[in-house]
Amino acid sequence: MLDVTRRRLDEERIRQQASLLDKTQDAILVCDLSYRILYWNKGAELLYGWQTDDVLGKDFCDVLCSGDDTQLRAAQKTLAKNDEFKTEAVQTTRTDKNVIVESRWNLVRNERHQPDYFLIINTDITEQKKSEEQLCARRLCRTSGRDCARFNRYDDAHYGRRGDDSRTENTQSRIENHRGKRFDD
Repeated sequence: MLDVTRRRLDEERIRQQASLLDKTQDAILVCDLSYRILYWNKGAELLYGWQTDDVLGKDFCDVLCSGDDTQLRAAQKTLAKNDEFKTEAVQTTRTDKNVIVESRWNLVRNERHQPDYFLIINTDITEQKKSEEQLCARRLCRTSGRDCARFNRYDDAHYGRRGDDSRTENTQSRIENHRGKRFDD
């Protein structure tokens, strides 16, 4: 009777711990040593658009990398020396949209210290990277005013916005005030 009670308590603790993994916004997945997906949390479902049942048993690269194993090879190279790997990676959602993630891999070992599986935690940094890129481009724009109008058109096309002449004029005005001269596109 004591063994049954202990087993039930252990099972309940495991269920509670698993539910904690579903509360995070990070995508958490576990892959076996052949890179087949064994676990996929709710954060992964939200980020990538794939339901758990759609990805279990599937190859990591087929699901997230459009079959390109470049990310996997980089992880393998580092994990052969260390049990941890961290990188920024572009991955693909179910709808073929690219997302940029900070990806942290851990090689988990069993009690005999043999490799057992990979724990992968991916944090979506797509919007952060877009903001950094725009800020960097605007800083460049301030130093070379002639390229500013071109940047605004690139920015609009790249991020799917319609052109806004007032933005270009406002940017030109800011540069004029800063440099004291006018430029033409």
